[in-house]
Amino acid sequence: MTKKLGLTAKLVIGFGSLLLIVVTMSLFAWRTLQQLPEIGARATSAMTVANLCMGLDDGYEMQINGVRGFLLTGDDNQLKHRDDGTQQVKEATAKLEKLIDDERLKAIYVRMTDAGTQLEKIQEAAVDARRSGKMSVAVSLLFAPHARQLRDEMDQFAGQIEDMTAKLEETSLQEEEHAQKTA
Repeated sequence: MTKKLGLTAKLVIGFGSLLLIVVTMSLFAWRTLQQLPEIGARATSAMTVANLCMGLDDGYEMQINGVRGFLLTGDDNQLKHRDDGTQQVKEATAKLEKLIDDERLKAIYVRMTDAGTQLEKIQEAAVDARRSGKMSVAVSLLFAPHARQLRDEMDQFAGQIEDMTAKLEETSLQEEEHAQKTA
């Protein structure tokens, strides 16, 4: 069949085929490059959520340590750690509510903040009892099985969130790497 075609037709078919391949590859590379910002944004978001969750967990720890210090010493300056922790929790919570878009992550986050709210109420009751001179009541409130269970749950929730965000981050980075290789 190609014997019947003239030289010009053969050249047009050959270079046309090459041009079609180059255009197709270019379009594929362009589409891949268009996805990179979105993939990078997902990875950045996952890292931000992980950092904020760690900050949330640290804030709760600061609260607990401040209350423990106050119970031991009776010094109101120890409650500054609790106040700093409360502020850190509020800031992290405000940012996290806007960032979390994964339903499983939201469910864990809600359970963690609920446990944190309950623990804050227990801490407040313990501080009030200590100020009233009821040291044994304050200690029993703060170290009651329910309070320990809440702290344990919060640690578990923080670990679950960290694991999930690490997986999301890893997936996003793999997608980004794949997109860069195919571009």
